[in-house]
Amino acid sequence: MTQSMSNGDRSITWLPPLFTNAGGSEVVVGVDADSRWFIQHDTPISLSGDRTPPWILPLVQPGYGGDYQTARDLLATGLDTAGLSCTLIETFPFFAVIELAFSSSGFWAVNAAGWLPHFDFDEAFANVLLQFTLDKQHSQSDRHSVAKHLRKWETDRGIRLLRP
Repeated sequence: MTQSMSNGDRSITWLPPLFTNAGGSEVVVGVDADSRWFIQHDTPISLSGDRTPPWILPLVQPGYGGDYQTARDLLATGLDTAGLSCTLIETFPFFAVIELAFSSSGFWAVNAAGWLPHFDFDEAFANVLLQFTLDKQHSQSDRHSVAKHLRKWETDRGIRLLRP
């Protein structure tokens, strides 16, 4: 069931749970009238790129959200159930989840790597990918998986990032 909650001067419409995490807690997101997204309805936290909380990360993991289209479909279903326009899906900060995944751990980065073709990232993030591919703490297959997306980004722009 959707719920609108006023938080001071902000009214947030909470969607049905996106997924239930491994600990058994439902992870819900909500959106306000300005198309700003939040998580954790008891004490809403913005899903802006610099403050994206880690409990959204299972969205990129198979069995919870998984691939990009599955995650979009989960969110679209939630918007529809809440009686909101499905066009709001275009304002969801999916890329912030990817950035968080790559700054969190190799496990999350590998899960998020399949989402990369859906985004036009900048050179700063391309360098994050480059660092991942150079870090031998990650398996060779994981580094190659990320490198494939980085090479495509470089080819599409006709550039090659400097490597050590």
